[in-house]
Amino acid sequence: MECVICCGEVSHVGCFLPCGHCQWHQECISDWLTRRSICPLCRTPAQHDEHKFPVHPEQNNCTIGIAEFLGEMKRMLCNEVLHLELRYEELQLEAANLELGAQQLAAHK
Repeated sequence: MECVICCGEVSHVGCFLPCGHCQWHQECISDWLTRRSICPLCRTPAQHDEHKFPVHPEQNNCTIGIAEFLGEMKRMLCNEVLHLELRYEELQLEAANLELGAQQLAAHK
């Protein structure tokens, strides 16, 4: 895998950010977050103290433990599921309205 910050080969992945991305060296993401407060991939806001445990637990230089990381990821995923369920219902309603409109147009022909 290639580091998205320095383009060097990544053998030990850095830490996850709240958005879930982790394609970088630990040093690269620490430097990045010192200068910018966003994920280098998706531009989601992130603070230097928000990076989570490394992919390889033997690298213990990140600030938050695995249980806390998993809890945060679960919360984010639950929120995303709720958002997608609401969007699905909106699209179903829109599709029903379009179908009704098409039936009304066909009836007037």
